Amino acid sequence: MAMKLAYTALSPYCRKVRMAMEYKGLDFEILTADHVTEVPVFNPRAEVPVLVDGDAVVCNSPDILGYLDRKFPQRPLYPAIASEYAEVREWERFADTQVDPIMTVIGNWKFAELPPMPDGLLGAARRDLQPMYDRIEQQLASREYLCGDISAADFALYPVVRVRSRLADASTTPHLVRWAEALGRREGVARGMAATEQPLSKATAG
Repeated sequence: MAMKLAYTALSPYCRKVRMAMEYKGLDFEILTADHVTEVPVFNPRAEVPVLVDGDAVVCNSPDILGYLDRKFPQRPLYPAIASEYAEVREWERFADTQVDPIMTVIGNWKFAELPPMPDGLLGAARRDLQPMYDRIEQQLASREYLCGDISAADFALYPVVRVRSRLADASTTPHLVRWAEALGRREGVARGMAATEQPLSKATAG
């Protein structure tokens, strides 16, 4: 029986998991869950993604990726060496808890029916993101991927920086641009992200 992933295209955490599963070449079924009432199993966090694998139900994207790595060790998402694992988790957490919240706030004015964006909010987002982009740029200056080999860190960061054009000058982050373009060409990543484009396009239509 194929695994099932409760998923919404509007969530970078869902995209992270979906890209990782595509990268690993896993067989799975998407269960669209754009509202908590559509999630097929109980999740105390009342959010997606949720992975259903037989009797196992896994919530929270890092826990899902950890589960997948242990069950399907091919094409690992986390290194076996403890110090390298810690580095990947630090970057994954950075993407999830620092970069994504800013992107989500700005994105709400694109995808949700809200009053006009408050004056100064976009400028504040740019100011807050700049040191983060500088940190990413420095990390990628001598590396193909964030932590050497492709990892969960790359899958976490990619969905939230691929829309950076409104919030950063690409000319100041050539290594970030190179990384994003190279990652986007990888077969599993391209399939995972392409699969998100249709729902996003429908959400923005009209």
